[in-house]
Amino acid sequence: MNTAKSSSGSATSSAGKSSVNKVGIVGAGQMGSGIAHTIALAGYAVAINDLAKDRFDLAHQTIDRNMTRQVSKSKISEAEKNAALARITF
Repeated sequence: MNTAKSSSGSATSSAGKSSVNKVGIVGAGQMGSGIAHTIALAGYAVAINDLAKDRFDLAHQTIDRNMTRQVSKSKISEAEKNAALARITF
């Protein structure tokens, strides 16, 4: 299915039948935090859930550290980093 972002920022299929407003991720480990990082930078709201509540802090630290590295390499701006981090909920 081909998708594109509408003017409102949500994804719509080429047939216009569905849209994505928020993405839920189960698991705050390495893969889950990496997916959340990528999706948040793409402009989507992200909710991360994990049975181990201590993983939330680690996931947040990892995402922040990786985005800070992207800022230092001029891949994203500080404003993009802050906006992406604000879109992630734990």
